[in-house]
Amino acid sequence: DLLKFEELLFAIIREFEMKMPFHQFRLKGLMLELLACLLRETQLEEKLREPGHLPLLLEIQHYLNLHAGRELTLMELSGQFHMNKHYLIGLFKQAFQITPMQYHQQMRLDRAKNLLRHTRMTMQQIADSLGYPSIHGFSRAFKNKEGVSPSAYRAILAEGRK
Repeated sequence: DLLKFEELLFAIIREFEMKMPFHQFRLKGLMLELLACLLRETQLEEKLREPGHLPLLLEIQHYLNLHAGRELTLMELSGQFHMNKHYLIGLFKQAFQITPMQYHQQMRLDRAKNLLRHTRMTMQQIADSLGYPSIHGFSRAFKNKEGVSPSAYRAILAEGRK
């Protein structure tokens, strides 16, 4: 992602020039972030059999992240990016070792875990905010992935804080 690389590079330059207190720590952090960005892109490009698809895959991943608050279909995703759904699945899985729909589901459940951990929202509110058609659908998806119901997950977290 050229924009991310450019932002990091300019942040490093600004930090170096300003020399604010503890700038060395900030510089080291920014340099590590830049290195991680470069390594990630290199690794992803190497995984792809057809070079040049990385920007598209990152755009698809970004789209999935933006729409983690609702259900998304493979047809919608393939239509959005004007790709055959089977080709889209193969390309995405080749890069990220997971299908786009599995990735989307994981993003939704990660957000659910954060909401359970950091808010007092009800299960219904969480299900609604993540676009699940019902609290039962949300609970079933959560339990299938995490092994416990959302309310049990929250209870376990509360017990751990005591």
